[in-house]
Amino acid sequence: MSEELSNIENHKALEADIERLRLEVEEVRSHSEARELSDKEVLRTAIDRMASEGGERYRPQTSPAIPQDDNGFLPGYAVQAPADIKLEVESLIDEAFHEGVAKAVGKARRSSPFVLDAFHDALSGKLHEELKNRGLFK
Repeated sequence: MSEELSNIENHKALEADIERLRLEVEEVRSHSEARELSDKEVLRTAIDRMASEGGERYRPQTSPAIPQDDNGFLPGYAVQAPADIKLEVESLIDEAFHEGVAKAVGKARRSSPFVLDAFHDALSGKLHEELKNRGLFK
């Protein structure tokens, strides 16, 4: 699974979302409250805004820095989660890359709060690296 996800440019739905995410990141950064947010927090907020129907108003998503597991996929706190939880998060990430971020976020919101948070953190981590490679983040 992680090998497939490491090649983001082969995921057409995600490619379509990258430009929209770039615009959402710029919108989030335009608010003075965002100056205190890390790049990943800005990205997480942008993902939430993008997935919200009707263009949710700016609401910063602050959270402490989340370490990733050794393979860089799951957030560190989810490594010890039951296998079915980890599989659900991986499935949601795969869905985000193949069917679009908004659809995957909507599905994650119908799951448990733990799955939603782990999904957001894993997706933010994966997308942060890609957007950094494309020059959106330093």
